[in-house]
Amino acid sequence: MFPITMQEFNMRQRELHQQAAAYRLVLSLKKSNPWSTRVFTAIGRLLIDLGHQIINRYQTQSQPV
Repeated sequence: MFPITMQEFNMRQRELHQQAAAYRLVLSLKKSNPWSTRVFTAIGRLLIDLGHQIINRYQTQSQPV
């Protein structure tokens, strides 16, 4: 299984590096990113709370006194 020439060795080495890079990419995509998930969740909750506050203010202002 040893390469015959240095050119074959270098070609096989490049192929292995490309396979390793693709493998690392797949692993990084499979793994969830808890930091970004927490940030997006916090932003979503803030938007929901802001919407509730706007609705409550609108309802209290539009009711007759």
